[in-house]
Amino acid sequence: MVRLHWGKREEADFESLLRAIPDAALDSPRRSVVPLVDFCRSPDRAVAALARATGLGLTDAADFVFEHAVPVQKGRGKPSFTDLVILTPRTVLAIEAKYTEPEYETVRSWLRDPVEPNRAAVLEGWLGLLGRVAARPITTPEVLDLPYQLIHRAASACSPDREHRAMAYLTFGETAPHYSKHVSTLAAILGPASLSMLVLSCPITKLPSFVTLERRWDRGERKLADAVRAALIGGPPFSFGELRVEG
Repeated sequence: MVRLHWGKREEADFESLLRAIPDAALDSPRRSVVPLVDFCRSPDRAVAALARATGLGLTDAADFVFEHAVPVQKGRGKPSFTDLVILTPRTVLAIEAKYTEPEYETVRSWLRDPVEPNRAAVLEGWLGLLGRVAARPITTPEVLDLPYQLIHRAASACSPDREHRAMAYLTFGETAPHYSKHVSTLAAILGPASLSMLVLSCPITKLPSFVTLERRWDRGERKLADAVRAALIGGPPFSFGELRVEG
């Protein structure tokens, strides 16, 4: 049986998981956590779909950890919170869900000009984690034009001690081409690494309960967490198509 977690706390069932999600994460129906948790309302079905799409051995999945935290390895800063980490005895799959988010800032922009020493140290720590799976050490100049979020999410996938490691963007709806471009670039930098990197797309159909929430949001209503949570509990608010590998 799959265990569900929000952060470090294990939840008894899907409804308990929904009640553990902070209101700030659900105030907008367009946050990626909304389709992600709906996709995972049946963990066994989610595992089967992800295993088919990725070719990873996930059928013995033991834990679904939402908001999985990996602390910075050097310097001072907030942990990297991956949307969902699926753990089996031999495999880790780190999933970053995307729904309506814009492209994130690059490493170059995040480091600032002039470079902030603490940020340089934090980045060095993430690159050190990536170096655990790469064919060689990874240097800052190589990743300057990649999204900073991609770097620390990929590094976080290297943190759990597992034989097989993978990191995937899971996009709901249409997939922006920049995801595949950035993942391919980082994969080329890592070389024949023991980290699989994927871009998955999942077609969705918005069901009436979600359409109502979007209309309320578009009319200017905010702080919709209670309504979003109720729609998920009474759901599903989405119908999901077959996962596709985009990159």
